[in-house]
Amino acid sequence: MTIGVVGAGTMGRGIAQALLRHGDAVTLHDSASAALESAREKISAGLSRDVSKGIWPEAEKRQAESRLNIAQAFSDFAS
Repeated sequence: MTIGVVGAGTMGRGIAQALLRHGDAVTLHDSASAALESAREKISAGLSRDVSKGIWPEAEKRQAESRLNIAQAFSDFAS
């Protein structure tokens, strides 16, 4: 299942990260490309913390990151 999250601010990226940890694919939308890039970096950093704490292996982090899709257009939600 792919879940769409609108808004890549603090709440949106937190929701996206939680969904990725759960195993879902996520399409994260924001009209600002800077917000999307920042969200991608912060989500990756959060997942890296899980690896450093021994919660997840590195391979699972990479899999979670691969399930994150970034979208600037609402049309990217259509499938």
